[in-house]
Amino acid sequence: MSSKYKTIKYKKNKLSNTDDLVSIEEPLEMIVRYKKDNKWLNDSISITMRTPKNDEDLIIGLLFSEGIIQKVSELKKVEF
Repeated sequence: MSSKYKTIKYKKNKLSNTDDLVSIEEPLEMIVRYKKDNKWLNDSISITMRTPKNDEDLIIGLLFSEGIIQKVSELKKVEF
């Protein structure tokens, strides 16, 4: 995700006004909710900076790569 901003560029000893695209990053905290000993528990597993988009894929990929899940069918839901 990017946004257009007015900027000043310096090139060959000259300044010029121009529009430029800037990447936008936002924090994403991932919390896993699970049941243990008949109690629901919430654990924050990660806070990461990311460009907003495809958050569900990012979360599922992290859970898989960290060994928290072995397959997507183990997830009940991903919510925001």
